[in-house]
Amino acid sequence: MATKLRVPEGANERAAKLWTSIYKSYSEDLSDSQVELMHRLVEVIGVADDALAELKTDGLTFIDKSLQPKEHPCVKIAKEFIALEKAILTALYLDEYEDDEPI
Repeated sequence: MATKLRVPEGANERAAKLWTSIYKSYSEDLSDSQVELMHRLVEVIGVADDALAELKTDGLTFIDKSLQPKEHPCVKIAKEFIALEKAILTALYLDEYEDDEPI
């Protein structure tokens, strides 16, 4: 890929760092479909990180109107988007990628 790609608008810090790292390491070898996957990865990381931040604030459970403890809806979102993040990294052949922050 000859064109210089910028970090997509709206990328959070972790996604921007990952984008930059991947681009620096593999820019010459990236196909158009891999670049598209990288764009999806940035979006997925944003949703996963937002869900995790909400869980950090609200906790993993809440009390429903029947006064029963229920799993916070963001638990499912976080699980699904973390799995999706890992799947995209695998599709990019970067499943062994390590960043400084745990998911």
